[in-house]
Amino acid sequence: MIRPVRISTVRCLSPLLRPLLLPALVITALLSVAPAKAALIHTFDDIFIGDDPGGSFTFDLTTPPAQPVAFTFDGYVENLNLTILGHTGVVFGLYWRDAMGAPFPGTAFPTAGVSSLGLPVVEPILGPQRVPVRFTLSPITAPSSVIFYVDGQGPADNFHVVGDLTMEPVPEPGCFAGISLGLAGLALRRRR
Repeated sequence: MIRPVRISTVRCLSPLLRPLLLPALVITALLSVAPAKAALIHTFDDIFIGDDPGGSFTFDLTTPPAQPVAFTFDGYVENLNLTILGHTGVVFGLYWRDAMGAPFPGTAFPTAGVSSLGLPVVEPILGPQRVPVRFTLSPITAPSSVIFYVDGQGPADNFHVVGDLTMEPVPEPGCFAGISLGLAGLALRRRR
């Protein structure tokens, strides 16, 4: 009777290469789950003028159905109103729709409990002051579209919104857990 011979891959490697196996596997695993870069959806450079001006911007997306994504707006807003009624506020928000067109709750900036982001009056010498705005809606799965809105809160608004709306894939937590367990198993096997 012939017995099958089991040959370990690690034992077949040269003694000089064995210590490099685990670091090579770790580096390969980390590179395989490296986060993808954010995709630019739209760059805003818009001026809103009037009594409570605002706008709603809808962007249709082409993401894989089960790919969780995060949406981020990063930019600033500045008050351009030079009149005595120059103090105003702005509200921003993001929400999304699924493939059937059903709306889902999103996020508002500033957060609940604060009526609006206050914009300082234009300084006669320094000019408009930029107020940074950054907020994220995440993670959501299978959006068909995302809606970004801006809403002025003053009776005679004149403000400038500048920034980028981006979409970034969010890695699944299970992906990191699986890789961690696999690497831990390799480390334990190596000790034996």
